[in-house]
Amino acid sequence: MGQETALGFARVQAQVFILDIQDETGRKMEAEIPNLTFVHCNLRSVSEIRHAFSIITEKAGKEVDILI
Repeated sequence: MGQETALGFARVQAQVFILDIQDETGRKMEAEIPNLTFVHCNLRSVSEIRHAFSIITEKAGKEVDILI
């Protein structure tokens, strides 16, 4: 569900960030979709989530419109 949702937003030129532990899939999507950024993140780890959001806010600014 998350991948298809991200692709849908990317198709309409939204800036999309994918957070996942599946590096190969994430890097492939990032290479294929210009406005998509992959961030390795284990969602069970608070420190990794904090790190991911520091990357997101650095690239996207302080506003995030949608989080899935």
